[in-house]
Amino acid sequence: MTTRFSVTLLAGMILSAWTGTAHAGHGCPLDHFAIGQSGGEGSHTGRLFADVTELYLTHLEKPYASHYSLNYSAYYNAYRNGEPGSEEVENDSEHGLAGERLVDFDLWLEIVDISTNGLWVGYGGNWYNAAGGRFHLSGEAWHHLHLTYHVYAADWSADELIYVVYRVVDDLDDGEQYDASDDFWVVLNREVPGDFNRNAHIDLADYAHLQIGFTGAGIPQSDPAYQDADLDGDDDVDPDDFTRFEGCLRGPAQYADPRCAD
Repeated sequence: MTTRFSVTLLAGMILSAWTGTAHAGHGCPLDHFAIGQSGGEGSHTGRLFADVTELYLTHLEKPYASHYSLNYSAYYNAYRNGEPGSEEVENDSEHGLAGERLVDFDLWLEIVDISTNGLWVGYGGNWYNAAGGRFHLSGEAWHHLHLTYHVYAADWSADELIYVVYRVVDDLDDGEQYDASDDFWVVLNREVPGDFNRNAHIDLADYAHLQIGFTGAGIPQSDPAYQDADLDGDDDVDPDDFTRFEGCLRGPAQYADPRCAD
């Protein structure tokens, strides 16, 4: 679904097996996630990826796109944000894209999932609030774009996890196009449920927190330090919360997936 309205700002990011530095040299001051390929130097057929381990060009490590809070704007009567961007890597012989864009490859940022139809993602005149929306990365002059995330106040809920899941695809049907990237995501308002220590991984350290916070069915958890262990929002921490946690558990080597909370 697409529409137009007058707003401007943000973009998408994340999860990748490659964690090297790969920033373009055009001098944009905003956060970026770098898009490249994993097939090695000069490859036309590697798998695409998005890397967000370093932001602001200052070697600040950030394992996945999270904590980009949506801030209320009285002017728009909406919650908005604008910061990270996406771009094709440059000056990287190992992971750079081979050939000429729009001739040898044509990259698009595609929405795989969106947490609520109250969230709109836009760039230029294209706005989407459902899976299937696409933004033309290779069509941009500097090989990068910035998106706006916008939730009208009437659709806002502080208790709802707000995120977008993306992938990068090569839309050039020349028989040599790159494979689509793995899914990655932007989490806009808070940590993924179950990531109690806020390190982007849901593992045994988080499980220990859940165990300590256990109260049993019908017994409210009154300690503020462990109220986040109430994953189903019924005030207690019981086996239902453990079941929910198990759906999110991925271990220390995998990044927390916000869809596990659905």
